[in-house]
Amino acid sequence: MASYPVEASDTSGVIDAVNNLLSGPGGLGQDFSGFASYVPAFVTGSTRTPYTSVGVQTTGTTVSGAFTVLLIASFNTESLRVGMTVRTQGLGVATGAVITIIGATTTAGTVVTLDLANTGNYTGPITFLAFPIPRVFVAPIPLGTSQMLDSKTYQFTFASPQAAPPFVPGQGITIAGVNSTYNGDYTPIGVVSCSTTQVIARTREPFTVDPPGSGGTVSYSFTRPDSYKNTYDMSTDCNSKVVVTGGTDRVFVAGQLNNTITYTATTASDLYYTAKITRYRGEPNTDLVNPGFVFQVDETVASKEYEFLSLNGTGTLPVVDTIFSTLVDADIAPGYYWYILDINFYRTSGDIEVTTCELAQRSFTAQVVKQ
Repeated sequence: MASYPVEASDTSGVIDAVNNLLSGPGGLGQDFSGFASYVPAFVTGSTRTPYTSVGVQTTGTTVSGAFTVLLIASFNTESLRVGMTVRTQGLGVATGAVITIIGATTTAGTVVTLDLANTGNYTGPITFLAFPIPRVFVAPIPLGTSQMLDSKTYQFTFASPQAAPPFVPGQGITIAGVNSTYNGDYTPIGVVSCSTTQVIARTREPFTVDPPGSGGTVSYSFTRPDSYKNTYDMSTDCNSKVVVTGGTDRVFVAGQLNNTITYTATTASDLYYTAKITRYRGEPNTDLVNPGFVFQVDETVASKEYEFLSLNGTGTLPVVDTIFSTLVDADIAPGYYWYILDINFYRTSGDIEVTTCELAQRSFTAQVVKQ
């Protein structure tokens, strides 16, 4: 072990000191990547990025009894949408209040009108949740018509308009009961766009263009039966990419995930929730127009499982705060790797469905250290 000051005659000490210098934070011999956020985000269940739908945060002022929030003038309101849920830390905005009007920005700021009266005087952080809030369970929605727009693109029109777009891009929807060949799971690529009247999905491989169909339903679910528990994961925005250049390199990974989970069930059900750090290995794709990398599961580095028994009705689980202290991932072949904090749900009884996953405080780091 090197000590300070290093003597010129201490050959091993000089070597240790140089290695520590090169492999430490910001050193030439290491690769560091990290992520941290406390802005609320909802897991989308998408098979491609972005894996979460993140809210927006700024500073604002409320007056008790008023139906408005005054935002600071420097805030860009282009990210706001009518229907967004608004939150403050403590008294201020009423629980569940949503935007009804977004006013013009003046030198005094922007006045946003809400559907509920404020509960107190407040100045501080104002959070606008993602809109629409992604749901990882959508009960079957009746369809009017189904048609192919081309050999890979499918348009499914709802029998009646929905209150908000029910699906988000990347989700793998399920079609059932259509009087033609449209039935099945559409993933990947899955949903590419969705409105209140229709959802459009794409497949990776082309198919013969079939005549339009009618009837049937479209749905989405991520809670799997027990037999699928090791197969289907949802990725989060807690992830890092690193490059391993030598066979003796070690990757130090750490992560934290604060998850608020809602559910629905019509009978007593047992639910299991897993948070895991997954290592994905990247390989160059064969697309000459859009060159890049394709990542495949390489290894589960660590996992923690939680059980919730005899759940019924509609509810919210106690907040699950998962912490992975620094872990050493060693004996890795040289290559390009993507470490992601994934989550997974499965049931062993009943019909429980997880409906939303709201992430709060979360972070992730991955650092390559030379041996």
